[in-house]
Amino acid sequence: MQEMTPEQHKQIIDQLESLNEKIARQNSWRHIFTAALVYGVGFVIGSTILASILASAFLPILQRAPYMHGFLNRPTPATTSQQ
Repeated sequence: MQEMTPEQHKQIIDQLESLNEKIARQNSWRHIFTAALVYGVGFVIGSTILASILASAFLPILQRAPYMHGFLNRPTPATTSQQ
């Protein structure tokens, strides 16, 4: 087995210290809160986009169904009050 040189030993120690700093930063409450907030907002925006795409894709199919025709095409209170 090959012996480590003092330079290699110093590089390994520097890398370990750097990793410890990064782990401590990632485990801080501020980082955890910020990450959760970003993921939460991203989830809500993505879900909204997905729901609108699915609704626009399936609305023509639902409008053809006889039991949904009256439900989807009935006047809303806003449209009846304008007349």
